[in-house]
Amino acid sequence: MLCLTLICHAFTISGALFRFVFSSSSCSKLRCYKSSSLVQSLSVFTSVTMDSATGIHPVAEKTRSPNIAESLDPDKVVHPKLKIPNLDDPYEHALPKSDGDPWAIMLKPEMETDKIQCDAWKEEVQTLLIFAGLFSAVVTAFIIESYKFLQPDPNDTIINLLTQIANGPNVTATSLAAGGLMSPVSSFTQKSSSVRINVFWFISLILSLATVLVGTIALQWLREHQAYPASSPKQTLAMLHMRTESLKAWYVPQIFAMLPLLLQGALVLFLAGLIDFTLPLGQKLSIPIACIIGFILLFLAATTILPASQSTLLFSSHFSQDKVPSPCAYKSPQSQVFHTFTGLVLHALSFIWPILYCPNPNVWDLVTMSAYQTTSIICFPIYT
Repeated sequence: MLCLTLICHAFTISGALFRFVFSSSSCSKLRCYKSSSLVQSLSVFTSVTMDSATGIHPVAEKTRSPNIAESLDPDKVVHPKLKIPNLDDPYEHALPKSDGDPWAIMLKPEMETDKIQCDAWKEEVQTLLIFAGLFSAVVTAFIIESYKFLQPDPNDTIINLLTQIANGPNVTATSLAAGGLMSPVSSFTQKSSSVRINVFWFISLILSLATVLVGTIALQWLREHQAYPASSPKQTLAMLHMRTESLKAWYVPQIFAMLPLLLQGALVLFLAGLIDFTLPLGQKLSIPIACIIGFILLFLAATTILPASQSTLLFSSHFSQDKVPSPCAYKSPQSQVFHTFTGLVLHALSFIWPILYCPNPNVWDLVTMSAYQTTSIICFPIYT
């Protein structure tokens, strides 16, 4: 029994020693292999000489990415195909040439823009000329009847003579020749209503004819503006620019905008004279006509005043801007004139009445600017 125990212990000790010896030899071999590889790598690395100037290994010099400054230096270009050209070098990759003349290409959109503007002016003037012609004919027909109230009627003289002959049996031809009868011309007086009516209608006719005259002359300006002599596209472009600047310098757009104002003024004067003309004819006729004319003039006044009123109330310092409404779309030459006039009046009153003070100090510098040449939203001057 004791022997068996000793034999088991001997096998156990021998197995442990065998495992210890085997594991120690493997680790030593592995450590030796790793050490030999590391020593070999270090010897290869140290055996290669480095660049004395830069201190960089030649293999690392080839594999490392070039610096940005060195890539821009023509003396240190890495890629053999990359070359920075000089000013004296010939064109290697020239831009493709256009099919036509470059000046003609630049001229085309400019001519189209100018043609659109001129066509709009022509269409508006021609429409105004047609309306002014018809309106002048109507006013002339009324003037033919109204101017008779400014002078005595010759039929009244004949009626007066016949009445005196019938009432006076002692009237003879000699007394008639001597002028013994009283003539109605000496007792004739003009009525104030007749004078007002004729003043309104004559001025209305003059404004209508002035619209026709100015419109016709303006069409001549446009014809000369669009007439270009036979020249190169470069010269045509220069002339177009010069003529466009001259239109603005000589206020030609403002003259075109003035034509509707003249015709509208003529129409307002005619309607005012028409109300005065119907008043002596009785209330049954004058009241309905006055109401219809009043609605027409109220529409004209509202569309003229509303844009300026909206901008004045909306952008003043005393108006709530929590909910900004849509901008008024009733833009017209008369509303622009009224808007500018309102801005000037408020500017003058702001020195007297402080409540009209506008917090923007540069607002009054823009008050006379055109409402159609800006999109800025400020206090009083320009509505958009």
